[in-house]
Amino acid sequence: MNREANDALWTRLEALVLQWRALGEGDEAVRMKLNVELGQVLTALYPLNSEAWEFFSELWADVQNKFDPSMGSLQHYWKYKLKKIELTMRRRDLGDHRKSGADRDEWVSNASLDKPISDDAPDGGTYLDLLPSGAAGPENQLEMRETFPALVSLILDLPTKLRGQANNPARIRYYRMFFTDEVTDIIAQGGGALFHRHERDLFRAMYLAFLDFFMAAPCRTVDAVERTHLRPYGEMVPGRPMEAPNQPLPIDVYTQYLRTEGVALRSDATISNQRDAYRTFKRENLL
Repeated sequence: MNREANDALWTRLEALVLQWRALGEGDEAVRMKLNVELGQVLTALYPLNSEAWEFFSELWADVQNKFDPSMGSLQHYWKYKLKKIELTMRRRDLGDHRKSGADRDEWVSNASLDKPISDDAPDGGTYLDLLPSGAAGPENQLEMRETFPALVSLILDLPTKLRGQANNPARIRYYRMFFTDEVTDIIAQGGGALFHRHERDLFRAMYLAFLDFFMAAPCRTVDAVERTHLRPYGEMVPGRPMEAPNQPLPIDVYTQYLRTEGVALRSDATISNQRDAYRTFKRENLL
């Protein structure tokens, strides 16, 4: 499906959702007709064998009650919420549960990620295997081991932690940008509870100008990051699709932002090399 057709389907879906929400109790015939068309549009956007369908009932309840078209398009809201719901389901599969706190709920782990899924089959896989692909990669092992507070402290202490020629303003800027990209993704996927107690330090460590560049609205609290989606890729980088980019953010988002600061890069490889150095730096200082 080309981009124009895809965007047209999302525009139609948003119109149908808003029409459906405006119906009253006596509009059941209209509601049934809309349900059929909603199903047709969703089937065009998501094949029936897509795993996403198992999350649609919970997503639909959220869209009914919380979607606000003045805050952005349904397409961005839908994809953002779907990602969060998928992660919530995986947390439940891991045996985690929500613990009621004084002012908010937080996730509590019931099992080590290294624990076998079944006591009867200790070699049949661990809970770590249930995480999304990529979550078990070396760069994400740090998050899995709950080193968030240490990571925040490490970024705040970069001038004393970086050694030799690496201790320079350019390297510090890169690391803070990668950190900002990383933690906003973690928060968006349901990890906000890990940062609430360290909110002030978190935003001191972030590269706020870069945060403002890739988020759809200014965010200065963890809750704001949780409810705000990314700017469309095409708004940040001309010619790219007008949909939310994946995280870690594509290299050209970094290069486009750096141009706003007057930084001229010889090639995109600069960003890749710096990102690799950032991951190595974390492993050396946090493991």
